[in-house]
Amino acid sequence: MRPAPRDQSVTAHNAHLAGYDGVIGGPLYRLIDAGKLPEIKDSAGMGDIVNGQVPGREDEKQRIVFVACGMSVFDISWGYEMYENARRENIGRELNLWTRPHIG
Repeated sequence: MRPAPRDQSVTAHNAHLAGYDGVIGGPLYRLIDAGKLPEIKDSAGMGDIVNGQVPGREDEKQRIVFVACGMSVFDISWGYEMYENARRENIGRELNLWTRPHIG
């Protein structure tokens, strides 16, 4: 469900855009309002999709829109924990992302 636009002092030509400033997913709501994306009829958390509690795409015409929200410090710490678990369990694959460092 789209958040209600906030009351702000704006000019007439951009009044329809101001309500989404600072709102997670705000740029998507602007595209919906402009008719460039269809209305969001339903939503689900990524965890529910990954765990099979909610289906993902059911045909190729459906779109998945992922809005990342949260704090990157949690993502980094969780990523490190997954990395350490993979090393300990000897699972996964080492990826060589570059042949030499970009800096230095």
